[in-house]
Amino acid sequence: MRIVVMDESRERSTRLVELFKKGRHEVECLRLSNEFINRMMAKSPPDRVFVEADTWKHGKSIYNYFGIGRKLESIPVTVYNIPEIFAGIADRPKHNADALIPRTATLEQVAETIA
Repeated sequence: MRIVVMDESRERSTRLVELFKKGRHEVECLRLSNEFINRMMAKSPPDRVFVEADTWKHGKSIYNYFGIGRKLESIPVTVYNIPEIFAGIADRPKHNADALIPRTATLEQVAETIA
């Protein structure tokens, strides 16, 4: 499975990538909004996207401008480290395999959502 991890925190994203690679997944780690936009505009979309909530919030307006929510319609998205109130991703209907993981969850629990 091709997975994209979008997280500004090097420590958190590195650990999550290690967990996914143990499951023999192909993982791409992105830390900047520009990298994420370029990846989502590519012709071959990933099979799954993992986004850290604060990282999404920081780039939310530019993602809306480029219509990234619509690009993610057919891709399951897991948003982790979410606060108690989280609005979701604009311009994107909920996918059956989507997941919202609260701040209290460990990275191991986040990685288990692809099982």
